[in-house]
Amino acid sequence: MTHKANCLVTIIWSFLLFVCVYGTYWAYQDVPSPIPKWLNYMYMTFSKPAWTVGLTALTFQCIARKGGPVQSLLEWNFFAPLARLSFCAYLIHPTIIYWYYKASYIPLRFSEINFAFLFCGATLGTFAASIALYLAVEIPFKRL
Repeated sequence: MTHKANCLVTIIWSFLLFVCVYGTYWAYQDVPSPIPKWLNYMYMTFSKPAWTVGLTALTFQCIARKGGPVQSLLEWNFFAPLARLSFCAYLIHPTIIYWYYKASYIPLRFSEINFAFLFCGATLGTFAASIALYLAVEIPFKRL
């Protein structure tokens, strides 16, 4: 891939990912949203495929060793333990969240601080359980 083509692909995936994340940010600053329904439908229809195309282009660039600073960031050794735990965390987090809600005696009241504590607690509990499962299941099966 030539340097110009690599720059063009980088611009395309950067634009796609940026628009998918911040594309309708302006529309949700007021309640009710001033965004027309047709535009909301268009965004909801095309944002997921656009996100997929953007991540696919980024992945292909990283595989071709032309990912630049994004590839350097993703190759840090800091991410290796998290990568080992992420699939286990994905599998176990619904159980952790379900257990928390079933264990509470009062109805959940939404507030920003409550939501922040729930998120932090669920994340820490999920990764603690992931570490335990990694040590108890994955490492022994890896040695078979």
